[in-house]
Amino acid sequence: MTTTARGKKPTHTLVSQAFSRDAAPAQLSAAIVSLVELCQRAMPDPKKIRKALVDEAKFVTGKQAQADEMGGMIALDSKIIGAPVTGLRHELFGRERTEEPVIILLSVGKSEGKEVVFLTAAFRGAIEADVVKAVTHVTKKKPFGGGRTQNVNGELTRRVFWDVEGEAGVRGMVAWGPDNVEETRVLRGVTAFNRAGVKK
Repeated sequence: MTTTARGKKPTHTLVSQAFSRDAAPAQLSAAIVSLVELCQRAMPDPKKIRKALVDEAKFVTGKQAQADEMGGMIALDSKIIGAPVTGLRHELFGRERTEEPVIILLSVGKSEGKEVVFLTAAFRGAIEADVVKAVTHVTKKKPFGGGRTQNVNGELTRRVFWDVEGEAGVRGMVAWGPDNVEETRVLRGVTAFNRAGVKK
């Protein structure tokens, strides 16, 4: 599996400084910690991810319409991996962590005849620079590229990519959000992805 943005420079320059020291915005912090824990526990096994979310972490399952809406907003079938993704099925989960809402989207589809899995944590209250700093911190890797795509609503979505090289069951990660890098009131997120498989 390959990503599509390697070697390309981000479309825009980040104009704001990220959070200082370890003081990440609260929702971003809760989301990224939850995502990393889930990846370590269950990626890239969709069955184990569901079990970890519902049975172990006691997440509540969201409505299908909300799951499909979020999946369309992120545009997971467009330019994240190097081959077309079809038949995406989305499942939405939520709960609070340290009094902050944590939203998780599990998406499974097919690419080149094989099942692929996307695990997304979404949040508000952060600018793009905050998200890039947080993902760089947890992956211990620098982003290798970025770009933009159009989602089902016709809105531009910005992306920044990391090659995680299979660590914690993850092939790559992508931070996504609105074209306005300063916007804090709408959803941003981080998506981990890989070919689906049994978690060892």
